[in-house]
Amino acid sequence: MSEKQESKAALKATGTVGGGQVINILISLIRTKIIAIILGPSGVGIVGILTTATEMIKNIAGFGLAFSGVRDISIAAAKKDDIEVSKIVKIFNKWVLMSALLGGFITLVFCLPLSTFLFSDNSYTFGIAFLSISIFFTTISSGFQAVMQGKRSILMMAKSAIVANLISSLFSVLLYLQFKEDGIVPSLIITGFINFVVSYYFYRKLAIPDFGKIALSDSWLGAKGMIRIGFFTIVVSVFDQMAGLGLRAFIADKTNVEGVGLFTAANTIATMYLSIVLGAMASDYYPKLSSIHDDNKKLHEAVNSQLYIVLLLASPIIIGMVGFADIAIRLLYSAQFIGAVAILKWQVLGDFFKIISWPCGFVFLAKGHGKLYMSYSISYTVIYMSIVYFGWDYLGFVGIGLSFFIAQLVSVLFTYIYSYNKFGIHVSKSNLKVIAVFILLLTFAFYSQEYLSGTFRLFLSVLALVISIGYSLYHLNSIMDVKGIINKILKR
Repeated sequence: MSEKQESKAALKATGTVGGGQVINILISLIRTKIIAIILGPSGVGIVGILTTATEMIKNIAGFGLAFSGVRDISIAAAKKDDIEVSKIVKIFNKWVLMSALLGGFITLVFCLPLSTFLFSDNSYTFGIAFLSISIFFTTISSGFQAVMQGKRSILMMAKSAIVANLISSLFSVLLYLQFKEDGIVPSLIITGFINFVVSYYFYRKLAIPDFGKIALSDSWLGAKGMIRIGFFTIVVSVFDQMAGLGLRAFIADKTNVEGVGLFTAANTIATMYLSIVLGAMASDYYPKLSSIHDDNKKLHEAVNSQLYIVLLLASPIIIGMVGFADIAIRLLYSAQFIGAVAILKWQVLGDFFKIISWPCGFVFLAKGHGKLYMSYSISYTVIYMSIVYFGWDYLGFVGIGLSFFIAQLVSVLFTYIYSYNKFGIHVSKSNLKVIAVFILLLTFAFYSQEYLSGTFRLFLSVLALVISIGYSLYHLNSIMDVKGIINKILKR
């Protein structure tokens, strides 16, 4: 397959769920805006702390199955071996159920020490205990989503996410309106249950044949490979979650819970907008890499095609977010959160290097190099946290965003240097040209936000954004008839 054909295939796969991702993000943005108005920085900070804590427990108990299972299912599906697929899914679901029960149990046992660690008192002991219900349902829901992803039923995944997000957002807003901060825990529980019900409904549509009974010994043999790879992803996830909790505790100690709310706002925006592109791509990209993991030439083509598409789709968003960081905070949250701009502009700048390393980072997992993935991921987190901790007295809030930027820069250098030496994967000349153009435009946008004010700042920010959009559309049109698609939409 030529580079152009590979890029076209990648763009089509992204477009399949891209619309769904946009809808999902819009729902989340509206929910976030309403919650920010109702709860303020303090309430948003509590939501962020509890969400991070539950995610950490879910990851500890999950053995990384939700990620590693995708690899095994996609490899079997690529061989068109329905019997093997049904066997893997049967084993996978059995172990996901056990991990869901384990996650709920861990939450119940450690609810008191968690409350003390996170809030310096026992005020959320019972709240965290009740979140064991949420962890149980979200773990099983993640398993259903993993099966859909492994089967590359991408459109079904998108529909499931939209429906679950819409329904859970409505319930969450009603609870926050009625109970304010007391509605946080019930909201998280209901969200988990809704995700379970909706994902199960769409999972059943896959109509995967029941493999029949599998002995526990056979189940262990089948799950051992998933757990082996999943172990490394789970170590990374848990380490990241613990670092995230530690960072929030550090910020709360240095400022207060409102400071955590500002960090949560910046982090949510930086993550949310980028997931429009990366979320759509990852759904199909990782299963695809897994199916060609033993062919370095095909991997090289796939990585560069994915990098080309992600640069063209995500860079204009990044440039816009850098140039209009203050407006984004006011629009998506409120004027109370304006202090988050100091973090957001540097973190978004780091996101540019994140999207460059992102396509190549998946290769480590697709090839089953779990130790390598774990080592480089933990090293990234250590660099990030170290700069925040040791630089706080000099940089304050800015240091959180700046440390993210530096850590992402180190990450992208390591990822491609190692991949070139080990697998022969490198950034193509065409991608290097695209990267150079967007770095130039990003520099203009950042300079205008950091050092200018008034009309001239607005002019440079708008100019950089418009040029980046035009540049992206020009290159996307060489892959697909973007102009023709736009004309068709306008004629409707």
